[in-house]
Amino acid sequence: MINIYQVNLSREDVDTINSGSELPIFNATRSLMFGEFDNKFLEFFQKAYEVSTDCLDEAFEVTNLWNKQELVDVIGDECTSSSVGNLFEKNGVFYLCKDVGFEMMENITCRHETLAIL
Repeated sequence: MINIYQVNLSREDVDTINSGSELPIFNATRSLMFGEFDNKFLEFFQKAYEVSTDCLDEAFEVTNLWNKQELVDVIGDECTSSSVGNLFEKNGVFYLCKDVGFEMMENITCRHETLAIL
């Protein structure tokens, strides 16, 4: 089982940003799109999917191409296809989705559906 965590902007967030205001969640989203991770972004991640596989690449594929929907349980209401900047959790170890492949992230844990630093 692989859990995928995403940072997703709410409709209210988008309205606030479009009005010219800055939001920390938008800055996190923008940085993550370029594969730039900072521990302070953890507060914005929410569980999006549970994928019935032990392969990171397959979890990415089925939540990006949607070619095996039967493997995916959708958790959130505003989930998007998996992409750069998403966190994948496999056996309690977190991996940041990069432009090519994944980077293992040390010192991240999940406590009561909230991501935190060990």
